Amino acid sequence: MVMTEAAWLCHEDLKQVYIFQDKLSQIVRENNSKRYDFFIHYIAEKSQRIPGIITLTTTQKFIFTNLQNKILINCDFSEIKPYALSLYLKEELPWKGNFVLKPETSRCFKIQRKGEAFVNNPDYFCVFHGKSDIKMKYDYNIIQARYQAEMYSNKLNLRLQAKALSDSLDKIKKLSGNADVDSDTLLPIKTQVRNEYFILRHKLLCFVHLDKMKKEEFEKHLAKSKEKIIKSVCKGIEICEKAVMLIKDSGLLPLKGVRERFAMDVQNPFNSLMPKTSLRVELPQGGSVGKKLLEEVAKMKNSKNLNSNLYGIDNLIPESGPGEVPNVTALKKAFNTIVTIRDYNNKKFSRVEQMNQYCRLNSRNNAFDLKRKVALLQYLGENDNFLDYLGDIRRDVFFRKLR
Repeated sequence: MVMTEAAWLCHEDLKQVYIFQDKLSQIVRENNSKRYDFFIHYIAEKSQRIPGIITLTTTQKFIFTNLQNKILINCDFSEIKPYALSLYLKEELPWKGNFVLKPETSRCFKIQRKGEAFVNNPDYFCVFHGKSDIKMKYDYNIIQARYQAEMYSNKLNLRLQAKALSDSLDKIKKLSGNADVDSDTLLPIKTQVRNEYFILRHKLLCFVHLDKMKKEEFEKHLAKSKEKIIKSVCKGIEICEKAVMLIKDSGLLPLKGVRERFAMDVQNPFNSLMPKTSLRVELPQGGSVGKKLLEEVAKMKNSKNLNSNLYGIDNLIPESGPGEVPNVTALKKAFNTIVTIRDYNNKKFSRVEQMNQYCRLNSRNNAFDLKRKVALLQYLGENDNFLDYLGDIRRDVFFRKLR
């Protein structure tokens, strides 16, 4: 779509523009859960174009029907790998037919179904006409088609995201105690946290632009909102909350919205090439000390509402700053840190530095970082400087075992 075809709204009061924008965005988000149909061409056997209708149903079905009303694809959203990918500037459309009839890559998007039969056979769809132009009266130029293919991919991805998030939460809910959470399970949760965070961030920015909030207040609200959003997305599942907080604190869930936008986008073509990793999440032994203390206070006070805010107390009492006398929040975090230290009952520490080495998973020898680096070497080529140090690392580990 070119800019002259876009819808424009102008108003002398900026507040009215933001109100309209917010209401329109809300309507769009609500409609994304409803049935959606659009006319498109399916690329069959990488050699021919089959016009038909894609239907995204409310029962989480992806259906493609040709113009003879024959269903060629009928699968659940759970049978499609997250996420759909528009091909513009990402990859080339494979084509085995007549070269003259090959669609321009920018017109197309693809989905990858699960199962061995589809490992090297994704499904490709290309845009040549409007959403409802079944009679193919008006041809779309390359710019219009590119925009439409991107929009269809996003429409599908919003539905795939909802299904993937539900499946991930169900999977994590079944875990108990200390557990390993794999990167594929965490991806939809990370995506949802980012989606909700940027919606809230935009609303807060509107208050700043309207002079209803100072920039200092904006930053404070943003800082508090991250943990609240994580807890909301995880729906009270403790392992989920701890896993997402870990990856956020380690920089694997950036929320700046600037430099990481492409890297964290669900349509990043390199997502499928990344090595699979897992995150070890360790729950406090015997339960959280801070939580138990708060529960005891609730019983003493006969309070019915305090338990609902057990995890939100940090927002009411910020942790004491460096050099200040530790307050309740700082003491609670210190107790929980000590309880979760590995080998706590069997290990004696003579220095604080030794204790710090056991506070986080795989911090000893930086094993986790090394494994990730080695796993990525296949994508970096033989000229990576890290290869020069592998021999030294091996010798260091070998002699350490002999000691």
